[in-house]
Amino acid sequence: MSTQSTKRESGTPEGAFGLIRRHLNTAIVDVFGHYQVVAKAQRTDGPSSGNEEVVVAIIGFAGDRMRGSLVLTAAVRSIDRWRMPFGGVDATTDARDILGEVANMVLGRLKGKLLAEGLPILMSTPTTARGAGVALARTGGPEEQLAFGGDDWRLCARIDAAFDHGFGLQEEPTVVAAEAGDVMLF
Repeated sequence: MSTQSTKRESGTPEGAFGLIRRHLNTAIVDVFGHYQVVAKAQRTDGPSSGNEEVVVAIIGFAGDRMRGSLVLTAAVRSIDRWRMPFGGVDATTDARDILGEVANMVLGRLKGKLLAEGLPILMSTPTTARGAGVALARTGGPEEQLAFGGDDWRLCARIDAAFDHGFGLQEEPTVVAAEAGDVMLF
């Protein structure tokens, strides 16, 4: 398949959502890898928490004629496992703040990867919640559930997007973004 036809297919809502899904997987692995934490893809049945206390972080994004959200869900005990690798995060730091920052970093990495594909997005700030019995409603549009884990932790990610009539990728990406976590001097 030629690069031109691949680009044309990616410019459809289905193709663009495929780019988002593929790059989300890489973004999550990259963020955890930055802290020397191995994140392996796992089978997911969704972020059902039962009676276990979990944290949910939701961060929205939007681009030209499209919008969506990234939802991360993890048990508090999983987030506690990340405290040392993530720079020795103090025990008094709320797990909501940690997962909110992870969501911000993941979407930041995803944003850079999508920009290079001709799909620039803007990000909101994350919103978090903590509790037991968490269940997410279906969006009714394109969405993907992913799960990642290590020896003693698990993270569920859901990405969804909606595309308006006339959506398309930029013909030529105009800027290449720095990776989230890269040092930038001004």
